[in-house]
Amino acid sequence: MPGPPRGARTKMSPKRLKLIDRQRQALELRKAGASYDAIAQALGWHSAQAAYLGIQSALKRVFLE
Repeated sequence: MPGPPRGARTKMSPKRLKLIDRQRQALELRKAGASYDAIAQALGWHSAQAAYLGIQSALKRVFLE
């Protein structure tokens, strides 16, 4: 049986899992007291805003579970 169409994003694609893991790392860093700038730098994100948004996504996921 063939998998999803080429280029389709499934809920648990490797790319999605990597993003979820980075968001989890960002949340852990924030809980440890790291600034958004420090989190962005540590995880290779382009800005503090990207870190903030990643943390917000992680928090939403935690509350939905």
